[in-house]
Amino acid sequence: EKFRDFLIRCKNEICIPLGLGLRVNLFAMTGDNNPQYYRVHDYRTLALGKDINNQQDIDEFQLMTYDFS
Repeated sequence: EKFRDFLIRCKNEICIPLGLGLRVNLFAMTGDNNPQYYRVHDYRTLALGKDINNQQDIDEFQLMTYDFS
C-alpha cells in the first residue's frame, strides 16, 4: 500500500501538472507471492490506485520478464 500511495503522489504532483503519463516497471509474477522473492509487488493493490481526477493512477505497466526467459 505504501508503494501504491507513493505512485499516486508521483502521478498527482509530477505527471498530471506536466501532462505526462505514469509507466511503472514491475517484476513478473505467476501468482500471489510467486516467486516469493518478488512479493513486494501486489498487482491488485497497485491496480486500485486512483489519481486526483479519479482515474487509474498507473497509465502503463511494463513487466520485467527476463527472469522467465
